[in-house]
Amino acid sequence: MRCFLLLHMDKRVDQLMDLMMKQVSSNSEKMFGRHLTPEEKAKLSHFQEQVFNLVETQVSWKALEPQYTDLYAQTYTEDELGAILAFYKSPAGVSMIAKTPELTTRSMELSQARMTTLMPQLRQMMEDFMREAAKSASAQPATGDIPKK
Repeated sequence: MRCFLLLHMDKRVDQLMDLMMKQVSSNSEKMFGRHLTPEEKAKLSHFQEQVFNLVETQVSWKALEPQYTDLYAQTYTEDELGAILAFYKSPAGVSMIAKTPELTTRSMELSQARMTTLMPQLRQMMEDFMREAAKSASAQPATGDIPKK
């Protein structure tokens, strides 16, 4: 589909995959700590490679393009796609296409930063909820303890 070429969807999906891979690497390092033995590092590296390969087979542009084509064909009429293409070819459309990857990256960073500051509160809320649920569960009689009439 021509609009995908204008949007550089293949590059965008590649950038998104790169970002996902960096997050997997970063999260893996955080989970396992930075003081891994060479053997543990090799195992972690192998695991990350398996994750990357799986993600690539499922989320690469090559894997997604047919579904995106169907999605756009089901969503837009020919006239709408023509107008969308005309916009993407206009100076404003070209500017939007050029700036969207940076905008997306910065907005994701903003969201991640917000979630990072929010995590302690969410963790506390979850702990409080679990504590209350445990109290409630222990206060109710077990089904086997209910006397039969």
